[in-house]
Amino acid sequence: NMECMESTKINMSQLLQSNFRGNPRLKHIASSFSWRQIYQNSETYQLKLDSGAIIKLRQIGNGEMKGLGTGTLVWPAAHVLSMYLEKHYGSGNNDKQTDSLFSGARVCDIGSGTGCVGFVAALLGAKVTLTDQDCVLFLLEQNATTFLEEHLTVCKDNIEVKIYDWGMATNHLE
Repeated sequence: NMECMESTKINMSQLLQSNFRGNPRLKHIASSFSWRQIYQNSETYQLKLDSGAIIKLRQIGNGEMKGLGTGTLVWPAAHVLSMYLEKHYGSGNNDKQTDSLFSGARVCDIGSGTGCVGFVAALLGAKVTLTDQDCVLFLLEQNATTFLEEHLTVCKDNIEVKIYDWGMATNHLE
């Protein structure tokens, strides 16, 4: 119930505060993970990039319980990898000449789920093939449509959605 969830949030916050009270560096690191819970149970996940771009992704809670597998939510690893890619390969990265790494590159995101990481690669200039199992493809296609409508700088031809299940032949992905 909601009351229990709210008290859990408070207790988690108190736990973080008390455990890291003596170490400001650890306290800062722990607070930097607050984004993990913001959209956990939300139908929409918003990834805010340092460039100012916002990627809005539809997600479905408890996808496994609904027979849709694990690809219906943005996983924390997808969020972290997306931020890493932008930080190290985005146009705001002036200390290295890596801006062109994704420009024109072909990226195949296997097990895309909501498409989070693949959409960041597309914003960085890659031609992206997003893949997942048939049962979650509808969600990936919806997110791709929304992404292309909201990010007009990405060419429609640079995003493809295809079915792929682990162990299948890959010749249809070329």
